[in-house]
Amino acid sequence: QKNQPDQLLDLARQKARLLAAISRLPRRQRMALILSRFEGQSYEQIAASLGCTKSSVESLLFRARRALEKSFFK
Repeated sequence: QKNQPDQLLDLARQKARLLAAISRLPRRQRMALILSRFEGQSYEQIAASLGCTKSSVESLLFRARRALEKSFFK
């Protein structure tokens, strides 16, 4: 069993990897992801912010999640 400092270090490393992976996303995917996950905006709100349709937002988020899975869990 790991002690708490080791667990905190592992969490910090995972967070850094995730933030780096997010920063490498294409701009519109990154913005859609941030607005959805971190700002709690609805797909309609994101569409208005990005000047696109709700279905475009769904596609951007799908591609962003897929890219993060590939880079984060490789």
